[in-house]
Order: sequence, then structure tokens, then C-alpha cells
Amino acid sequence: MSSIKIQIIRAEGEDWNNSALGCYVSLDNELLDVITPLNSQHESNMIKVPSKGNLKLFVKTMGDSSRFLGSILIPLDILPTKGYIWLPLSAQISDTPLTSIPDSVQSPKILLAISNENCQSCIKTSPQLPELLSSEAALRMQELQTQLKEETQSRVTFHQAYLSLMNSSNKQLLNAEARESSMINLLEAKDREIQRLKSIVDKLECSQKTADEEKEKLLQKIEEMKMQDFISVVQRLSEELEETKKLLVGSIKQRDYLCKQLGLEGFKDVDLGSLDSDKVLIELKAEIIKYDEENRNLTGKLAQSEKVKESLTAQVFELQQTAETKSMDTPRDIAIKAANIDSLLGSLGFIGTFKKAINCYYVGDKLVQLAAEENKLYVKFGGEIVTIEEFVSTILSTDETKSSGCSSHKNSSRKNVKISENLNFEKIGKRTFSAFSETKSIKKIPERHLREKSNRELSADQRKLLC
Repeated sequence: MSSIKIQIIRAEGEDWNNSALGCYVSLDNELLDVITPLNSQHESNMIKVPSKGNLKLFVKTMGDSSRFLGSILIPLDILPTKGYIWLPLSAQISDTPLTSIPDSVQSPKILLAISNENCQSCIKTSPQLPELLSSEAALRMQELQTQLKEETQSRVTFHQAYLSLMNSSNKQLLNAEARESSMINLLEAKDREIQRLKSIVDKLECSQKTADEEKEKLLQKIEEMKMQDFISVVQRLSEELEETKKLLVGSIKQRDYLCKQLGLEGFKDVDLGSLDSDKVLIELKAEIIKYDEENRNLTGKLAQSEKVKESLTAQVFELQQTAETKSMDTPRDIAIKAANIDSLLGSLGFIGTFKKAINCYYVGDKLVQLAAEENKLYVKFGGEIVTIEEFVSTILSTDETKSSGCSSHKNSSRKNVKISENLNFEKIGKRTFSAFSETKSIKKIPERHLREKSNRELSADQRKLLC
């Protein structure tokens, strides 16, 4: 049987990696050879096959990412005995043989070189290979240029369509945003209107409820008057009038008392004899409300006056103590005594309770004086002298618990008398207790001078309140 030799020259396809192509060659389902890489610069081996049979070429990518590219099944008897021929590759694996060789072949395709066994050297010396490759390259170049033009035109058309679509989408988006903003504003306005109407409805319902209650009370009053006889009604109204008169008298007395406390003139007395008529019951209640309001105002003014009085008393007290201290002790003596007192306060744990002022101390809102003798502290407060422990345990606790205040105050008074009799302030040297010093050589600041200085320190509001 005669035979021919076939050489696989190259294979072409769209987006193929020519450096990773391989071709499986089989004859009548028997593998003859595997050519890889297929499109190598070196010539592939010649494959000797009989002149009859079905030749199958299977092209795929080689390596880990193996992928099928194309195949062809062709009878050997339709191939020429020599020369170069392009054969089409099918994109799907098919067992249907090729019946004829087409004149023009499109990608994907494969190029074969065929030679007779008796004239093997004709393949290398034949001048048809360069011409065939050149013509194929020219045709391929024309095809690529045509595809490039079509692709460029397609890209331009696609870009124009894309821009048109984007412009249309942006316009629709802006219109949608404007509509949404308008709808939101409209909904907000509707919500505000609904809230306003709800508020009006609530007020109307409240007014209606009040009116219904008043109506119910009036109806009950009418029914009550219908059910009771006229004499009992008159008697009850008379009792209410008497109670109202008593309230009015008490309010007037309280008003006069507050006016006297503030040094203000009282109001004219009300003639209670003229209040016998039932018709003035409402007027009396109105007068009582007015007097109660005046009483509250007068009570507030009295409280403010008491505060001003306490402030003035404290200022006069400080001025007296300052003047007497300056006349008796030198600045060095005062500093030494104050340091000794502060040291004893710290050791006894009362440094946070007694707040230091000018020549005195504050305990809350109380103004006191301290003296030290033999590592003991004595407190002068309200004309009494007690130890600091008794002051904290009795006088301060009395302010917090009023129920036990009276007994504690009496006990502390008894102790104070005993301490004041036995305590020698000349020996202590604390001349800040000037009220208890019997020395007549201490110079007193004139009362008129203290009053004038206190008046100068009064604020405008205090003067207005006193006036």
C-alpha cells in the first residue's frame, strides 16, 4: 500500500496563545504523535501515514489550563499527494469526516504539508511554501484590518450609545431627585398642617370637656336645689358666708401683722357688718384671694429683710472684731494665733467644717470665733463659749434635728455657763473674744461709725428693700 508523509506546520485561531498550542494526531482512532509546541520556529517531524484511512487532528492548549480549541476528521484519500493545504477546524468535537477541501478557509484553521514518500526532498526545495505563506499573510492582514475597522466603528457606536444612555440616565435621576424633594416638602407641609389641626382639635376637646363638666355641675346644682327645700339651701349658703367672713378676718389680721413687721402702713379695715348679704359672697372670695397674694408678697419681703439684717449684723460684727484685734494684737501675734488654731483644727479633723474668714470662722451660715488653750479649742457663738466637740455635737446637730433642739440647747447652755466662769481669756491671750473681755482699756469703735460704714456697703437692692 502506498503511503504519504504529513507535516503539521501551524494552526491559527482568534485569541490563541501560539506558544502554548499542541496537536494530537491519530489515524483511525489510534494516536500517532503529539506535537508541542505546535507553532515552533523549528520544523516538526514528518508523520508517515497510509494513503487511505481517517486522519484526526485535535488542537488544544497545553499546560495546567488545558482547553480544547478545535478538531478535524478528514479522509486521507481526498488529500493531495503533495503541497500545502489549509484545513478548517471545528469548534466542537465531531466524528463527522470532511467530505471536500474548501477553497477558502476561515479561522480557526490548520496548515499541513503533504509529500509523497518517493519525493521527500520536494518539501524543502519547493518554492510554493514562501509564496503560500506570503499570500496567506496578506489575506490575514486584510482580514485583520477589516476587523479593526469594524471593531473601531463598533466601539465608536457603542461609546456614543453609552454617552447618550448616561445623559438620559442623569436627566432622569435629576428629575427623580427633584420630584422626591418636592414630595418630601409637600409631605412635611402636610405633616405640619396635620399637627396644627390635631393641636386645635385637642384644645377644642379640652374646652368641650371643661364645658361638659361645668354643665354637669350646674345640672347637679339644679337637681340638688330641686331635691332640697329652700330653707336648707339658705342655711347652707349662710354657713358658707360665715366661713368666708372668718377667712377674710384672719387674712386681714395676718396682713396687718406683716405690715407692722415691715413698718408699713396697714390698709383700711373692712366693714364686716355690711357683708350680711348673700350677694357679696363672690366678692369676698375675690378679696380673700387678693389678700392672700399680698400676704405672700409681704412674707417674701419680710424674709428678705431678715436676710439683710443678718448680713448687716455679720458685717458690723466683723468690723468690730477687726478693729478690736488691730488695737490689741500685732500682725505677728495674730498670725501665730491663727496658725495655732488651724493646726488644732487639722489635728481634730474639723478643718473642713470651719471656713476661715477675717478674724473669725464660718460653720455653714453661722459666724463663730475660736480660741486655743492647752491644745484645746473653744468656740464662741451667740454669747456662749463651749468646747469645739460640744459645739459640733450639740449646736450643729440641733439645727439638723429640730425635735431634739430644745433639750440640747438647754444642756449646752448649762455647760457654757460653767466654761465661761472657769475660762480665763487673759491667760489664753485670745483677745478676739472682745465681748467677754473685762479689760476697759480696749478702744471701742463708735456705733455711729460702724452704721455709716455698713450703710455704705449696702447694695442698691438692699436699700430699696429696707425703704
